[in-house]
Amino acid sequence: MSPMPPSPHADGELREALARHPLPDHLGVDKQARGTVLVIGGSSQTPGAVLLAGRAALRIGSGRLQLATAAEVVSTVAVAIPEAKVMDIAACESSIAEADAIVVGPGFKDAKTATSLTRAVLSQAAPAAVIVLDAMSIDVLPDCAQDAADRRGHLILTPNRAELIALVDDDDVRGALRLAARRYGAAVCCFDHVAAPDATLWRDASDVVGLGTSGAGDVLAGLAGGASARSGEAFTAACWAAAVHRGAANRAANEIAPLGYLASELVDAVPAVLYEIEQHHIGVRKPRGVV
Repeated sequence: MSPMPPSPHADGELREALARHPLPDHLGVDKQARGTVLVIGGSSQTPGAVLLAGRAALRIGSGRLQLATAAEVVSTVAVAIPEAKVMDIAACESSIAEADAIVVGPGFKDAKTATSLTRAVLSQAAPAAVIVLDAMSIDVLPDCAQDAADRRGHLILTPNRAELIALVDDDDVRGALRLAARRYGAAVCCFDHVAAPDATLWRDASDVVGLGTSGAGDVLAGLAGGASARSGEAFTAACWAAAVHRGAANRAANEIAPLGYLASELVDAVPAVLYEIEQHHIGVRKPRGVV
């Protein structure tokens, strides 16, 4: 494979990108103003994936949550997350068209299902909606490339290293990030890097341990969806999702142990980490009455 051409912009630190692209100040507004997130995924074997992603989307400040999952587990999921509207995947078409941000892929176990629903989201989502592809929806993205072409600039990919390398057939992670971002016009989050659609890389230089744990990728996808609903901007959402995800891991490592914390404990840490990043690292002014 020929090497990637250099990025036209200088790579930088992720905190710099956060300062340039803050999340909107949504204090005091109603839930509609903070956007609707639809998470599509799961199976009878993996209902927890949409739960983790959905809770993460709410924890980062999105206003409304909808989950579409396998018919067999709809009732169970609805009881587990009373804050959400939960529906059968087969009945989610109208919700796709109305959502501000859509996360598709967490917990899928069947490639045929993943392909059909990924195509449905890419073709039916509102023009301004941000679409987050995760897990098996990334695996099937090459088969949906034509559907994705009109979503350039409104797409976020959240692959793990293996998914990223397989997506572009390049085993150099930095090169693969640049290539995937350019090829799909997407913001791409992978561990300590976020690639902008122009292939500029932004890196979180902090050391993080224990983040390679079951469900952590679902949390990242949900954070990206929630931040997308709030901001309406894929790159902004990708940067905040990556930074908060890694910050939550550090908090869990410090408060619990470097290894053995759960993905659900990452979700619980999100609001405090988000507040800390805004107040103490990028200088967002404290709202009146908050101490």
